[in-house]
Amino acid sequence: MVLVDAAFIIELLLKYSFPVLRDENDRIFNKPLMLQDVWSHLQLLENQLSFFILEDLFVPEKIPVSSYGEDAEKLSIISLSLELFTSLMHIEGIEENLKTITSTFC
Repeated sequence: MVLVDAAFIIELLLKYSFPVLRDENDRIFNKPLMLQDVWSHLQLLENQLSFFILEDLFVPEKIPVSSYGEDAEKLSIISLSLELFTSLMHIEGIEENLKTITSTFC
């Protein structure tokens, strides 16, 4: 079940950041307020995955959007998560913190 949950979260992050990956039958992004419903479930403690699981399963080289030029730099779980969270949580000004964090671990 952990693998299915992780795959769902990675797909959600990618489809949010790269709308070209969505199709007309997308059940999350084409229904009003469905993303907020998914977001509320992601916040529940019993639904949370360890971040390292997502990082281990995420392989940016296998994502077709990696050839999209400047958007290719977004292809990390941290940056994809940041993009989704800043939008849904309405927070600003943490991009500089992200640069500090990623430069520390790279």
